[in-house]
Amino acid sequence: GQQPGSREAEELAARLSNLEPAHAQAHVLVLGPMLSAELPAMVDALLTARRRALQPGQRAALLGAAQQLPVPMYVQLICEEAAHWPASLDPPPRPPPTLAEACDTELARLERF
Repeated sequence: GQQPGSREAEELAARLSNLEPAHAQAHVLVLGPMLSAELPAMVDALLTARRRALQPGQRAALLGAAQQLPVPMYVQLICEEAAHWPASLDPPPRPPPTLAEACDTELARLERF
């Protein structure tokens, strides 16, 4: 079967290849899905950089979502969302299931400030 996140990475690469000529000259690096073994280290590093530690149930929920869509940008976005969860929020809300929804959630959060 296809690795989680592969389809979204392929769709993004296809959309990027259809950009207007002025933008087509930009160098684009499309990262594919991460290995499951890499996810805990990335999640921990992102949260540590934010000086945030999650409760065990919160971390498990975040890693579960990351394993469903192991794309670096998605993992970074859901970690940003999780950094705002209060420690008392256990179980936490389910992170957005798609990259597009994770982007929308982060943009909506930023618009509130």
